[in-house]
Amino acid sequence: MKKLQLVIALKYHTLMWYIKYCTDNPMASLVDTQTDLDNEFSRPKFETHSVVGLKEIVMRINETPWEMDQRLK
Repeated sequence: MKKLQLVIALKYHTLMWYIKYCTDNPMASLVDTQTDLDNEFSRPKFETHSVVGLKEIVMRINETPWEMDQRLK
């Protein structure tokens, strides 16, 4: 029952990972699955996947949202 709840809760990339994981490890326990899920999604695999800094985004005076979007691209 708990595995069914897990599958229902998963979305997008996590669900795709889970389907592949079950194919590769058909007899994995729920604890093993949770450990591997945490290892896969808990931290970025590459430095480029992590947030290195935050920027303050401010709309200029008399600037439309479209112009701001174009400026930030």
